[in-house]
Amino acid sequence: MHKPAILALAVAICTDATTVKAAVTSWTDNAGNANWNALENWNNGVPGSSDDAKHTSSLSDIQMNVTTGECLSFEGDGGSPTDRFMRVDAGNTLDVGGVLKGSNSTQFKLLLQDGSSGDLTTVSVDDDLLRIAIAAARSNNADFAKIDVTDDVIDSSIVVRKDADIDVGGDMTGTAAGGHKLTVDVSGDVDIVGDLTDVAVTLGASSIGIGDSATTVDIGSVGASNATDEDWTLKGAVDVTAAGVFKVNGSTMTLSGNSTLTSGITDGGSWIVEDLAELTVTTGNNAYFTPDSLVIDGATVEADHFGFDASTVLPVWQMTIKNGGAAKTTIEGAIRLAGTGQGLSENSVLTYVGTGNSMTSRNIELGGELVSGGTGATLDIVYDDPFLVSTETVRVENGMTIITQFDTEGVTLKPIVGDDPTEVFGPDYDGHNGSSVLFTDSPCVRRWAEVTYDDSSAVDRILDDYYCSTPISGSATDLCPGGPPTGGVPEALYVIDLTVDSGATLDTNGYNVYYTGTLTNNGTIESVGSSYTPVKLTPRLYGDFNSDGDGDEPDQAGSDTRRFNDAFCTCIGDTDYDILVDWNCDGRIDDDDRDQYNTNWGDPTALTTATCGDPCP
Repeated sequence: MHKPAILALAVAICTDATTVKAAVTSWTDNAGNANWNALENWNNGVPGSSDDAKHTSSLSDIQMNVTTGECLSFEGDGGSPTDRFMRVDAGNTLDVGGVLKGSNSTQFKLLLQDGSSGDLTTVSVDDDLLRIAIAAARSNNADFAKIDVTDDVIDSSIVVRKDADIDVGGDMTGTAAGGHKLTVDVSGDVDIVGDLTDVAVTLGASSIGIGDSATTVDIGSVGASNATDEDWTLKGAVDVTAAGVFKVNGSTMTLSGNSTLTSGITDGGSWIVEDLAELTVTTGNNAYFTPDSLVIDGATVEADHFGFDASTVLPVWQMTIKNGGAAKTTIEGAIRLAGTGQGLSENSVLTYVGTGNSMTSRNIELGGELVSGGTGATLDIVYDDPFLVSTETVRVENGMTIITQFDTEGVTLKPIVGDDPTEVFGPDYDGHNGSSVLFTDSPCVRRWAEVTYDDSSAVDRILDDYYCSTPISGSATDLCPGGPPTGGVPEALYVIDLTVDSGATLDTNGYNVYYTGTLTNNGTIESVGSSYTPVKLTPRLYGDFNSDGDGDEPDQAGSDTRRFNDAFCTCIGDTDYDILVDWNCDGRIDDDDRDQYNTNWGDPTALTTATCGDPCP
C-alpha cells in the first residue's frame, strides 16, 4: 500500500542528484589536434549543455569542428598569446547556455570561418557576452555569420564583414578603456534591443558589389542618459534607426554615401554628414538637435528643431552648409543660432560654402553669425513664418568686443505663404552715437540679401515689428502700441536684389522697400491696395556719417570730419570709440580707417594727419 510513495521519493532523489552541480571541464589540448570534440583535449570530458567549459591555461586554439558545440558557460583567457582563441568552422555553431566571457581584464577571441547563405557560422549565447572579441577569420568577404546574444554585450567587440545577422537582447556597452567595436560591412542586419554606449561603430562599405544590399541597424538608444564617447562611421549603403535618444559627447559622427540615420533626440559630438547621406532627427516639440558642430556637405539633414532651446546657455555651436547641402526642419520646426539677446552663446556661427546650399524652415532665428565661406558661396533660405534675416551681434576676438552683422552676400530669401506675414529686413543700424546707417561700403556692414517671392506665393505681406517687441514676435496686429520709437531707421525691407515671380503678389503692408541692386518684377507689388514701386538706393560711402552726401567737410560741430577726428586712435571700450567710424570693424580706429576715409573723399584737409600706433595695448 505504501510502495508507490517510496518509489516516487526514490525517483525525486535521483533526479535532483543529476542537477545539483554542473561539471567543469578545462581545455588541455592533450590530443594535439585542437578539435573541440576530442575527449583528450578536455580534463573532464567534452563539454555538454550542462557543463562549464574553460580555456584559461593552455597556449593553443580550439577548433569548433562539429556541427554544434554546446556548454552551459564558457570562459576563455585571451591575454597576450596569439594562439589562445577559438575558431568556429564554416557552418558550425557554438551554443552557450549561459555567459560567454573572457578573463577579468582581457578579451578572448572568437574567429569565425566564412560560411555561406545556407550554412551560417553561428555564436549563440543565452546570457551575457562579456570581454569577447568576435572577428572574421579570413578576408574574402563571405562571412554569413549569425551572432545571437540573449542579454548584454559588455566590453566586447564584434567585427564582421558582409551578410552578418546580429541580435542583442539587451545593451551593448563598453565600460573599460578601448576595444569596444561594432563593425559590419554590407548586407548586414543588426538588432540591438537596448542601449548602445561607448562602442565605436563602423557600418557599410565604400562600394557595393553585385547582390549586396544595405546594412540595416535597429537600436534602442545611443548613449541614453550617459552620452557615448566613441566615434561612429556610416558609409556606403546603411540604414540606421534608433528608437530612443541618440546622445554623443566627444564622438565624431561621419555619415557618407547613401547612408541614412533616423533617431530621436540627437545631440553632442562633431557631426559630418556628407555625399548623399541623409540624417533625420525626431526631437519632438520641446527639444533641439544640438551637436557641438555640424557640417552638411552635399547631404541632407532634417530635424524638428536645430540649435538651442532659448532658455538654455550652451557652448558655441558651429554649423557649416556646403556643396549643395541642405538643412530642413519640419513644418513647425525652427533653426536657431545662439546669439545675444536670447541668453545664449554669443559666438555661434553658420557658414555657407560652395553653391546650391539651402535651408528650409518655418521659423529661422539667426541670433549668431551667418558668414559666407568664400567667393561664389550661395544659400537659399526658404521660410514660412516671420523671419529675422539680420541683427546686431556682439563677438569677442583677442579680448576685444566686436560688433558685427550677418554676412548675407550670396543669400537668397524665398518666403512662402503661411499663417503669418513675413518679417524680413536688413540690419537697422541705429543707436550708434545717435546715427543710423542704411547702405554703406564698409566691409563689416555686410551686404544684405536677395529676396525672391516665388510663384508659389499667392500673397505675402511684410511685417516688421523688430522695434515693437522681441524679434520674430507674432502677428500683424502686434505693432508698436502708441507708434514706433523715434530716431531709428524707418521700418522697411532692405535688400540688394528683389524678385517677384510671375503669379506672386507682394503686399508691402504699408512699409517701404529699398534695394541697391536689381528689381525684377514679373508679378504684382502693392501697398495698402495700391501699386507700389520699391526705391533704389546707392550705398553711402564710408565717411558720410550724417548722410549729406559729402565727407569733405570742415572740422566743425556735426561734421563728418569732426566725428572721425574725435574717435581717431581709440579702442573699442573707450568712451570716444565709435562703431560707425571703425570702417573695418577690427575694434580699433587707426591709420587703416583714415586711409579709407581719404580714398573715398580725396584727402580732406580737415581730417587729422596724426599717426596712430596701437590704440588697444
